[in-house]
Amino acid sequence: MRASPRLLVLLAALAAACALPAAASAAPRPPCLTSGLGGTGWTHVDVVGVRLWARTRRQADVATIRRLAPAAARSYGRFKALLGRTPPSDARARCRNGGDGRVDVYVTPGGRDGRGRALPAGTAAAYRPYSGEPCDPLKPGVIVARPTFVRWQLAHELYHAFQEGFPRAQSCIHYLEWDEADATWAADSVYGDDQLEHAHRSGLTTPDLPLAVISGYAAWVFPYALSRWHGQQVIRRLEVAKGTRPADEHLETAIPGGFRKAWARFALAAWNQAPQPGTGGPSFAQWDRFAAHPTAKTYALDRFLRRDQPVSLTDGKLRIRSRAYVRLTVPRTVGAFAVLTRSGATGTVGAYIHVRGGAWRMEDWTGRPEVPFCAVDPREDVDEVIIALGNSAQKPPPIDLDLRVRVAAGCWPERIVGTFSGSDTFDDTGAHVTWSGTIGYRIVPGAVTTAVSYEGDGTGSMTWTVDGAANGCTFSGAGTLDGSLYEATLALTTAKEPGKGWKYGTQALATRPPGPYVNVMPYQMVCPDDTTTEDASHLAAILYNGYGTGNPESNRYTPDLVRFAGDSTTTPGNQHWVWSLTGSGRVVR
Repeated sequence: MRASPRLLVLLAALAAACALPAAASAAPRPPCLTSGLGGTGWTHVDVVGVRLWARTRRQADVATIRRLAPAAARSYGRFKALLGRTPPSDARARCRNGGDGRVDVYVTPGGRDGRGRALPAGTAAAYRPYSGEPCDPLKPGVIVARPTFVRWQLAHELYHAFQEGFPRAQSCIHYLEWDEADATWAADSVYGDDQLEHAHRSGLTTPDLPLAVISGYAAWVFPYALSRWHGQQVIRRLEVAKGTRPADEHLETAIPGGFRKAWARFALAAWNQAPQPGTGGPSFAQWDRFAAHPTAKTYALDRFLRRDQPVSLTDGKLRIRSRAYVRLTVPRTVGAFAVLTRSGATGTVGAYIHVRGGAWRMEDWTGRPEVPFCAVDPREDVDEVIIALGNSAQKPPPIDLDLRVRVAAGCWPERIVGTFSGSDTFDDTGAHVTWSGTIGYRIVPGAVTTAVSYEGDGTGSMTWTVDGAANGCTFSGAGTLDGSLYEATLALTTAKEPGKGWKYGTQALATRPPGPYVNVMPYQMVCPDDTTTEDASHLAAILYNGYGTGNPESNRYTPDLVRFAGDSTTTPGNQHWVWSLTGSGRVVR
């Protein structure tokens, strides 16, 4: 237990305001922290690194130190092995030092030290540096305790002694809340079945409060999770990093992958309640039988059907190192929806997703502005989504709490790419034309009515040939047209049976509008009178008419909106088109 740094700052300000002028002679040195402790009338029990003291006449206190001696030895050995060092020795302390360099633990009524200071009510033990400061890196101290303190509390305070064996990059009071979090983890690491850390619940139950700002004890859940993911050596990395980086920033150096990644993972683990998804590993309820959990706003998405604009589900701000949770339920009437977020430089977004009639899975949405779900895709036919929002910033200001949802009856591919081919015979001349190529489409922004529109993205190419003979005339021509020189459209009908109906069309251009149309697909017709005619209008018309007169009912796409196939003949006319396309991405409309 140590004093809160915010309380210390306030007390320092009061002291400065009330300070008196310096006296002519130096003020008397205050009594030593250990004055009257140890020595005559006291007895002690020694273990490696620790000496426990009690007044001889207080037999209950003597029984306490004897009972706790094995716990002191166990904790000291564990922490020494973990941290690779020992607490600062008090062998050269000017005050009474217990006779050697061990960490001294004094059990006294009220936990009073040599200056007569009792422990605050409700506090069982405290580590105090000889200097009287709340912390004093690389300098020794002692532990004072009430007779009622237990082994878990001893381990907690002994870890504080080990923490003083590490330097600090700035005034140690800035690290006190994290020191408490790490010491609470340390006590649990030695005595995991005692569960005294469970008294500190707000690290999970009040996600809107910044972690390790109001209460360092309640922040124990964060180093606990780190140790589960990365092993206990990450705790040593945290202590070392406090010596090279300012408080809070030390987390970035110590945590593998950085703090933001860890915070996103922690926000999901801190959901910690049924239905607790198993994907991504267990959480505190499974790890430590710790049942505390946050609450969430819950929305049924069918209430947002037929809304023209995305609906905001959150408002306000996310403070530094805080979280918020939203639960979405998805009735079958919702064919598609998209979750819209803006995570910025420090925000994190994660989700637990439950497939209808299936299992849970975990996803990291950080950096994804839109996450679509389409019921036609079995992996996206979900009935519940739990979203964990976080702010990994270490300094103010807070960030906007931004979560929106767009709900629709269906969804569509963002891009469609693939191959096409076709053939026709001109009725007026008898010339035979064939074509084949590759093409790419992108969805056109706008509202969906009876069809979803796509336009060519300028990629791909088309090869064409003209041959045949009629009335003594012969036809010839061939070429390859770059995708940027033909216009392409595609429309997926929405009013038909699902999976049926899409239209198509292409038109050869010399340049994209508003440039002029020029002859980019010339072919020749040579007749018996040796007249030669060059024409291209038929080709442009043939490719264009595919959209206007095609039979979209014969073109199909798979329910997952991935494969598009077409094999149709236009009416009137005899154009034959074959398509093989693939959809990718999702757009909710």
